[in-house]
Amino acid sequence: MSTTLEGFAPIIQPFLDLELVLQIGEPIKSGKEATVFRCTAHPKTGHAELALKVYRPRTRRSFKNDSIYGEGSTILRFGGGNTRVARALRAGSCFGRRIQGSTWCGREWEVLCQLHEAGLPVPAPVHVEQDAILMELFACDDGAVAPQLSTARLDSSSACGLFRAICSDVEDMLALHVLHGDLSPYNILWSGDAYRIIDFPQAVDPRFNSNAQQLLARDLENVAHFCARFGEVQDPTEVAADMWRRFQRGEV
Repeated sequence: MSTTLEGFAPIIQPFLDLELVLQIGEPIKSGKEATVFRCTAHPKTGHAELALKVYRPRTRRSFKNDSIYGEGSTILRFGGGNTRVARALRAGSCFGRRIQGSTWCGREWEVLCQLHEAGLPVPAPVHVEQDAILMELFACDDGAVAPQLSTARLDSSSACGLFRAICSDVEDMLALHVLHGDLSPYNILWSGDAYRIIDFPQAVDPRFNSNAQQLLARDLENVAHFCARFGEVQDPTEVAADMWRRFQRGEV
């Protein structure tokens, strides 16, 4: 195992033991919370390659503004009526951080499965183990890993159409009681006319998060500001306000 992988070896090994992947390649994305590796898939998966998202050791993670996302997250409701768990999560104790760390991965897996089953443009989930998710590798026609939308150069028509499509996706997610909460051109992968929305560990249930309307507006504004560099798009504030009104009325 390469030097790059050594710190992740205990997390990665189950995927090799289960014959889901044959080889772990080099990282294709690395952040404060996780590193994503390009993998050679085992033929039985039906894929040539897959992406393995490995969460960093809990002591080295740094999810931003956790308090904003805590309400309405299955992480906070982990354990059902277990009041000790709930208190620990809210207090941010060592015990609470351990639980939170182990469930960020589970939360993302849960959301990916739900959205993929509904036909939304997210990476197809393959398998989950503690602290790691194996999923579809979204690639370009030439085999290169699809880049972040933030690197794309769009014409006016494509920019307008992309923003409309993402607004539609966000509304469909809202209907499933899922709000990304951190959507931006940096967690949308883009290849030609296709894209995948990624990074859902901080997704919330908008029915139970008092910041949901704010998060929805910010998600759409982040994408709109990027698309507006290439052409005129709908006002994201108006789109978000209308979407939220209809969600509250049960029309979404």
